[in-house]
Amino acid sequence: MTELHIVECDAHTPLGLTATESIAAFRAGLTRLMKYEAYQDKHWESVTVSMIQYIPDYLELVDRYIDIGLPVLDEILKPIVNLDLKGAQVPIYIGLPEARPGLSEALVEELEGVVTNFIRKLGMVPNISLSKQGHASAFIALQEVSPRFENGELEFAIIGGIESYLHKFTLNWLESGKRLHRSYGTSGFIPGEGASFFLVVTDEFKKQHKLTSKAKIMGTSASREENCFGSKAVNLGKGLTEAAQSALAPLAKDQQVHQVFCGLNGEDYHSIEWGHTAIKLANKLENPKEFVSGTKSWGDLGAATAPMLVCQAVHSGEWGYASGPLSLLLTSSLGKDRAAVLLDVSINEKRRKKWAMLP
Repeated sequence: MTELHIVECDAHTPLGLTATESIAAFRAGLTRLMKYEAYQDKHWESVTVSMIQYIPDYLELVDRYIDIGLPVLDEILKPIVNLDLKGAQVPIYIGLPEARPGLSEALVEELEGVVTNFIRKLGMVPNISLSKQGHASAFIALQEVSPRFENGELEFAIIGGIESYLHKFTLNWLESGKRLHRSYGTSGFIPGEGASFFLVVTDEFKKQHKLTSKAKIMGTSASREENCFGSKAVNLGKGLTEAAQSALAPLAKDQQVHQVFCGLNGEDYHSIEWGHTAIKLANKLENPKEFVSGTKSWGDLGAATAPMLVCQAVHSGEWGYASGPLSLLLTSSLGKDRAAVLLDVSINEKRRKKWAMLP
């Protein structure tokens, strides 16, 4: 089986232009939540959102996606550009939101065109795939691209996602479905926006070009949840559990996951799904009651969620505060798609010792 590594990852969120800035701010308890005056709900209250504030709110949504995503993609491409692989094919998989009101039909075409031109200017050949599968998009792409690594077709790939909920039709749709976080409600999420990408390479490519592994990919899996949002039946976490158990299959019988990263956003639906999943996975989790989600700081990142979880897991290792290297990453789209990834994160032992010395 081909060994895959993550050698670079980055993100752009309302909390920072990089993943390090965003995650450090989140760990410090900071947020970038604001009242969005451009949209008021039926009670004439401005909704709370997490917005990248230097991007004008009057910008067309397609342009907003480009402005959010392109800087991150530029950063992720640097290791490849530095290798001077002129004429090389660059596989890029970009996750986008599922179909919803306010999401332009032109988004895929225009985004693909911009990214294609960007890659060509770097002297390389773009091979771009865009998938509208929401939160789980990037992990589904990783699962689907794995056979191409296995048969030697690919040596590296860039995988990520871009999201913005900031469109009046989208916000109206969320409000109508009682999904917005409101002062008079008990369930709902804060719409956010952001982009995140990671660079995955084969072990041979890593060694050949002397790249440093930030995490080894131990397992990937995608599944389906029939009792998804909007169905009349209760979601008992069957799909998410199936994805997680498959991703955890490479672990030895006595091994346990040290930390769980997910995108729980405050909605009852996802909390119930996680509760059932945690119970079923309890014997494989070092602490089934604990998980890490940054949505209280940067809002729901939608299609950018999965790669952002990669950034969080990698950051925990780089900065030495991870409780251990084995990290389970879980994502649930609004529809049926569920996906999970198991990472063996590289831990900076010097920084880890400093954390251990703190009272």
